[in-house]
Amino acid sequence: MKDKVTRKIIHPLLEKLRERKLSYLGVLYVGLMIDRGEPYVVEFNCRFGDPEIQVVLPQMKTSLLKLIFSVIEGKSFTPVFDATYYLNVVLASGGYPTEYEKGKEIFGLDQVPSHIQVLHAGVKEREGRFFTDGGRVLNVIGSGGNLVEARENVYDFLGKKNLVFDSMHYRKDIGVL
Repeated sequence: MKDKVTRKIIHPLLEKLRERKLSYLGVLYVGLMIDRGEPYVVEFNCRFGDPEIQVVLPQMKTSLLKLIFSVIEGKSFTPVFDATYYLNVVLASGGYPTEYEKGKEIFGLDQVPSHIQVLHAGVKEREGRFFTDGGRVLNVIGSGGNLVEARENVYDFLGKKNLVFDSMHYRKDIGVL
C-alpha cells in the first residue's frame, strides 16, 4: 500500500509542485481513505494529522526539534524510528460527530496499565475530577511488537471497561487489515 500511495499520490503531487515552480517547506499531511485496496485522498493539510501523529511520535527516536530545524535550514535529515507498533482508538462522546454530550464524568484514568497511553482531547478538569468537554474525548494508544499485538492491547484494555464515561463510544475496526 505504501508503494501504491507513493506512486499514485505523492509522486504526482511533487511533480505538480515542480511544474508550477512551487517550493513547499514544512509538514504536508495526506489524509487517505483505502477502498477495495485503492488509496484516495480525503484531504491535504499543512500540519500533522491528529490523532494520527499520536502513533508516529512515540516511534520516533530522533529529536522532532532537530527534524524541524533541519527542514527550516534546508539540511538533509533522516529520522530514526523504533520497531514498536502503536494503535490509537478515539473515545468519543454521545452524539459525536454532530451534537455531542458534555459534562459526563470520566472514570478509570487512574487504572491505565503501562502498555497503554491515554491522551486527553475533549476533557475538562474540575477539582481533581475529569469530565467530557468535546466530541473526541480521549485517545487510547496501545503498543506492541506488531500491529495485531498493539490492537489486542488496546481493545483488551477497553473491553475491561475500566475507563468509562456515560455515552462513550468508539470504533472497533481500527487496525483491521
